Amino acid sequence: MTNEWERALSEVLPDLVETARNERLEELEVGDERHTIRLRLAEPQADTSAAPEPADAESADPPVARTAHVGIFHRAPDDGADPIAEPGDDLEEGATVGFVDVLGVFHEVPAPFDGTIEAFLVPDGQPVEYGQAIARLTPAE
Repeated sequence: MTNEWERALSEVLPDLVETARNERLEELEVGDERHTIRLRLAEPQADTSAAPEPADAESADPPVARTAHVGIFHRAPDDGADPIAEPGDDLEEGATVGFVDVLGVFHEVPAPFDGTIEAFLVPDGQPVEYGQAIARLTPAE
């Protein structure tokens, strides 16, 4: 894999996803003679396991850990390994909640603040999009 392609995946792809979402595009394809990136954005599915949002949810960030990558979510760093975090675990800001596999490279999903994991919002092994909520946390007091 070339350095340019790695840079595109880590730096440019999140911007493309954000642009596609902001412009309400269903599909976006960019590339050159060697590489192509095609994004298909699905309608977000309602999470029936999530707690109801507060009335002023638009003005407040929900207490969740989000991925900064598009890929496959994993709770463990290797097949057969124990999950790195479980519901009920207390985490410090920056601690690893899980991983996103991007073409064989595992990227950590960090806790955005000190808190306790309430629930995972994405099952292990499922595809995730840039900025998708991975786990709901209760902030430490």
